Amino acid sequence: MKKSSFINKYKHLLNDIINILAKNKKEFRGRNNKYNNFFYINYIFRILFYGEFWNTIDCKKYCDNSTIRKKFYLWSNLGIFDIAYRLLLNKYSKNRTFKYLFIDSTIIQNLNCSDKRFIDYYYKIIGKKQTKISIICDNNSIPIIYKLSNPKSHDIKICKDIIKTSKINVKKDVILVGDKGYITKRRILKLKNNKRIKIIAKYRTNQKKINTSIEKALLRKRIKIENLFAKIKNSYKRTRQQRAVSHAGEGIEALSQRIRFIYDRNFKNYETFLKMAITCEIIKFLY
Repeated sequence: MKKSSFINKYKHLLNDIINILAKNKKEFRGRNNKYNNFFYINYIFRILFYGEFWNTIDCKKYCDNSTIRKKFYLWSNLGIFDIAYRLLLNKYSKNRTFKYLFIDSTIIQNLNCSDKRFIDYYYKIIGKKQTKISIICDNNSIPIIYKLSNPKSHDIKICKDIIKTSKINVKKDVILVGDKGYITKRRILKLKNNKRIKIIAKYRTNQKKINTSIEKALLRKRIKIENLFAKIKNSYKRTRQQRAVSHAGEGIEALSQRIRFIYDRNFKNYETFLKMAITCEIIKFLY
């Protein structure tokens, strides 16, 4: 599916959700908007896909930059993007049972946020605060569950927390494949619906246990989750042509990447952009 096609589907879905909520929510009452919803959605998508900043959007002919930023904050607080994410995830998960799942985590560098729950110093990038994103995906590289956490939290602890709260439809014995960070003595855990989940991880060289041939074959398929992280972290940024056009004195703006770095002061705004990126991956598969 072409990029423009699934973006248009996402925009129309957001517009429909906004129109439905506008009939009941008090926050939508007051003066009528000067422009329609698509005007604001288009600029918000420019922030996501092309790594622009709120103060660099070229919209002075129509309105002030802060108008679009405030509109995004309003929609984010009202859960517009969260509703769209859940609708599409439920559509994908409906009548689908998962047997093989893959888990991994990545570190995101913080540049502006000060939320102590998710932001802390970590050895991956010395002198810079970071946060950790953990994602579980299926065979189609579709993110089923994600969790944002403190970078010092251990991978297996995050994994167990995700499993306890997950409500996904799985087969009787589902297998969760991870890397060395997910080695644990208790390899079989219980889901909320009393179904069991078995964790398979690559053993270290100094351990006596060795992975079986079946486990090794499953561990090779971890490329699915690695490719997913590559898509999410590298797809939503400026292209080479846009970086070439930008001025040399812009500094980090010339290499702006919306998901790879946290530019937002409020951590919830960054999570909204991450949720939008995950939703785009689901739309691409569905249509």
